[in-house]
Amino acid sequence: MAAEKERAVKRRNIIFQLPVYDEESGELLGHLVDITASGLRLVSAKPIPAERLFKLRMELPEDYFVPRDLRLKARSRWTRPDVNPELSTTGFTLEEMTGEAEDVVARLVSLHAFND
Repeated sequence: MAAEKERAVKRRNIIFQLPVYDEESGELLGHLVDITASGLRLVSAKPIPAERLFKLRMELPEDYFVPRDLRLKARSRWTRPDVNPELSTTGFTLEEMTGEAEDVVARLVSLHAFND
């Protein structure tokens, strides 16, 4: 993966760790910890295999979004241990985003990101 300084779009840390599910299995994959228009990072209880395409369902903050779910296709790119040794962190790239999904991601970042 390219070095952080080479990242084209700065990642934004999310105040609320939103739950993200594998839409096909219904399994909780992890919680969103950062996001950009092109990717996201989850923290999870178990490692997520790299280079796998997922259909994700993210539960959005209750008071800000209707509908409450965002559905995305994303490919897992890497997994490594989190700072907490009981957790893993996984980076994803977003694929085939609709205009509506792009708008929701942009709004999510602007509403719930830490100020830089």
